[in-house]
Amino acid sequence: MTALAYAVKLLAGRDKSELALRTALEKKSYPSPEIDEAITRVKALGYLNEARFAEAKIKEALRLNRTPLDIRNRLERAGLRADLITTILDRELALTGFNPLTAARALLQKKKITGAKAARFLAARGFDEEIIRTLLPSIED
Repeated sequence: MTALAYAVKLLAGRDKSELALRTALEKKSYPSPEIDEAITRVKALGYLNEARFAEAKIKEALRLNRTPLDIRNRLERAGLRADLITTILDRELALTGFNPLTAARALLQKKKITGAKAARFLAARGFDEEIIRTLLPSIED
């Protein structure tokens, strides 16, 4: 199977970032020039579209009450450009009316955790100290 055929097969299942697609092709030991050609071709065909990928990931992350910081970090690790992330994230935040306090409260209710464990959980997901102290005022420094 050629790198192009394999790339098309991978993208038929779901959108991927260019970095994820490149990594998958490298794992199959395709030569770099063939990988480059395959990526160029799937972009031209519209099969690889990082804006579409980012939009889907951002919508899903907001639905799961992830913070903008957490979303940004995840998408940057996926290899997406900061300007693309910012544009789409800002648009989706405005459309959804994302409220970090509401999101944090929903996460805590879903996880059914309290106290220091809840504070660590929220901090690890990018919620700022003000939100954490609002929801968990009894937590000590």
